[in-house]
Amino acid sequence: QKDKREMSFDRVFREESSQIEVFDILAKDLVRVCTEGFNGTVFAYGQTSSGKTHTMTGTQEDPGVIPLSVKELFRIIRERHTMVYTVC
Repeated sequence: QKDKREMSFDRVFREESSQIEVFDILAKDLVRVCTEGFNGTVFAYGQTSSGKTHTMTGTQEDPGVIPLSVKELFRIIRERHTMVYTVC
């Protein structure tokens, strides 16, 4: 008898979900808490050709989670002009 394994997940996105929808739900708050001193990770997992790379990087016209996260990070830095951040 094989070991039974139980898996759980937080969310499944529809095929029609936009990059910005995925970012807003998945990573936007995570970027904010990282500027407050917490660690965060976005991990893309799935079968081959399921769209992980596209979701994370996107295209020039439709950016993915990584470029949207960087944009959000610098938006937060500009907004909090009284804070001093070191970006390496």
